[in-house]
Amino acid sequence: MAASASTCSQPSNPSSPTASPTKLPAKPAPNAPAAADAPPISIDSLVSHLLAAKRSLSSMTLVLRANQLATAARTALEEAIVSEAQTAFVHDYVLDQITLLLRVRRALHATHEWGMRDFRNLIRAMDQVHAQLASTMDTLRATEVLDELRPPGTHDDRESRRNLLDFVDETGVHAMRDSMKKSVEELQAIQQSFDADMARFETDIRNLQKVLADLHLSPNAQANMHPPQDAAMAPLELLLTIDHHAACMADLLASLSKHFDMCVTAVRTTEGAAALARRRAAEATQTGPDANTNTTPNNGGDVSISGVIAQQESHTPSLEPETAQDRAEMLRIVVQDAHEVDDVVAEIQQRLAAVEAAAAAIIPQSSSTTASPSSSSSSPTPTPTPNSPCTPKATPPSAPYTTLLAALTEMADSRLAAYIAADDEFRSRWDLEREAVVAQLRDMRATRDFYDGYATAYASFVLELERRRNVQRQVDALWQKARDATDKLLAADQEARDAFRAEVGEFLPTDLWAGAQRPARQWKLVPLDDDETEAA
Repeated sequence: MAASASTCSQPSNPSSPTASPTKLPAKPAPNAPAAADAPPISIDSLVSHLLAAKRSLSSMTLVLRANQLATAARTALEEAIVSEAQTAFVHDYVLDQITLLLRVRRALHATHEWGMRDFRNLIRAMDQVHAQLASTMDTLRATEVLDELRPPGTHDDRESRRNLLDFVDETGVHAMRDSMKKSVEELQAIQQSFDADMARFETDIRNLQKVLADLHLSPNAQANMHPPQDAAMAPLELLLTIDHHAACMADLLASLSKHFDMCVTAVRTTEGAAALARRRAAEATQTGPDANTNTTPNNGGDVSISGVIAQQESHTPSLEPETAQDRAEMLRIVVQDAHEVDDVVAEIQQRLAAVEAAAAAIIPQSSSTTASPSSSSSSPTPTPTPNSPCTPKATPPSAPYTTLLAALTEMADSRLAAYIAADDEFRSRWDLEREAVVAQLRDMRATRDFYDGYATAYASFVLELERRRNVQRQVDALWQKARDATDKLLAADQEARDAFRAEVGEFLPTDLWAGAQRPARQWKLVPLDDDETEAA
């Protein structure tokens, strides 16, 4: 309009559905016709323009509505951004805690699997060593002791000790077996205690998973908590669009107010126009069709045209035309702008609709309570308050996570440390009992090695006994051979002695060889006793 020199440009995003064509207000033409060339205007037309300008000022309620929506949208967006950041923080905290729980779970499962593998290895080693010891003892039991090797005693004593196993004490073996069984039972008890802790931990995990399922958190919830930049910028673009429309509406309202001021000045300075304006205003007040539209930006209530003129006389002296040419120029501008009043009002309504649509996208809760442009033009809309439907009630960002946070807090405060301690206790108890089992396995292997040596020694002893028998037989054979040779020599010697005595014995005196009559020396070989052998 010519009364305003300001214009509204299009929004930064022309393709936005909330953008509307901007009605540029007319400006005075630089080569405007002179006052003498201005077309004449009747008093009725001038008063009609005044009343139309007066009615157009009711668009102030639309501007106020747009300002309220812009304020509410900005507040809602700020709260949404803060709430989204807080919710993302809470969500990340929950994910971190869940990740920690999963790590603890994996650690507990790894410890449990390690215990199971070690238990199987220990049982396998026990069975192997026990089988080897049992096999060695069966070998001892199956090896009978030679009769000549059995200790002297009664017949019952000799019969009760017939094999090698009868000559060893099996009490130590039985004690090792009993100790091994106790160790196995202790390992199983340690496993059962840890299994109970694992079961309780799995129950807590399932309860947390149930709470997570109730929250409907999908695997891409992290992506939802951190939307793409384009999606995050959409509300900001809507807010910029709202601010743009609100600013344009304010400029358009200022143009309407300026046009109204010029109409008032034109009516006041036209003879007979002021009286006609008062009469038309009185008629409008009595009939009521325009009663709700007679509102000024100054008092916001229903006033008469005369009252407005009185205010103009005291508040806008600068609009008074000083010359006839100035008055003709003013009338030309009034007539020119009067044809654009309806378009400007329509544009304000269109921009309000765009503001309401954008605000509804930012504040979905306010869409059902947003007044239409027609209803807004009749009465002002109250400014949204924190409890009004136009502003969503602030919800704590952690509200959906309250149950989960409570469960996580209870888990972290009371049970998680106990589960970690259970893992450490399981390993410490297991290591202690494992050392005892390894020591028992070592003792059992030593016993088995001793029994193997015992069986091998007995076999060597039997071989040694046979070797000694062979030596004794060889010695006996040698002594027998020597006796036989000696007997032959002595027999030959006796025959030679007898022949010699027969040949020369009568010639030799007996006192010449006193020993000639004695027999040959005899030899006797006898075995020595053990005592005599040691003495020798």
